[in-house]
Amino acid sequence: MERSAWTDERLDDMLARNESQFDRILIEMAALREEVRTEMRAMRSEIGAELRAVRRDMFYGFVAMFTAMIAVFGVLLAQAP
Repeated sequence: MERSAWTDERLDDMLARNESQFDRILIEMAALREEVRTEMRAMRSEIGAELRAVRRDMFYGFVAMFTAMIAVFGVLLAQAP
């Protein structure tokens, strides 16, 4: 197996390649982080909208049940001797 010498120029070249690769990776990670943040904001908005819809539906359901209970009590009281 041939042994190659690591000259200063070769080390500088390797360091430059590694630095450029790390810079590329850092840029990609920053872009990915921003993409995840954007997706999280969108997801929070969707979840908030769904939660508001569920609360509204629950409110209307309770109002309907309360109204039905009042109607039943009214009928029962009307039929009482």
